[in-house]
Formats: sequence, structure tokens, C-alpha cells
Amino acid sequence: MNKLVNMLKDAIIAVDDGRELNELVEAVCDRLNMPMLKTNPLFSRTISALRN
Repeated sequence: MNKLVNMLKDAIIAVDDGRELNELVEAVCDRLNMPMLKTNPLFSRTISALRN
């Protein structure tokens, strides 16, 4: 589990330039090659929580 969280944090850091959350989620999904998560509200909330 920790590996997954670290992978998400790394992806967020790499693409977060202050954009809106929905754009950040799309960019993270693109970076991780996981387009199916773009519309998942739980994944979006996870990205938001890890962003801070």
C-alpha cells in the first residue's frame, strides 16, 4: 500500500503546477496510464488529499 501512495505522490509532484483538481486528476491518470480513474470520485479525493 505504501508503494502505491508513494507512486501517486510522485506523480502529483511531477505534474502539479497549481492547476484545478480535475485537471490534476487527468494529468496524474495520463502519467500513470490509468485513464479509467479519471472519473472516479474516490480517486479524485485521494489526489486532493495527497496534494496537500
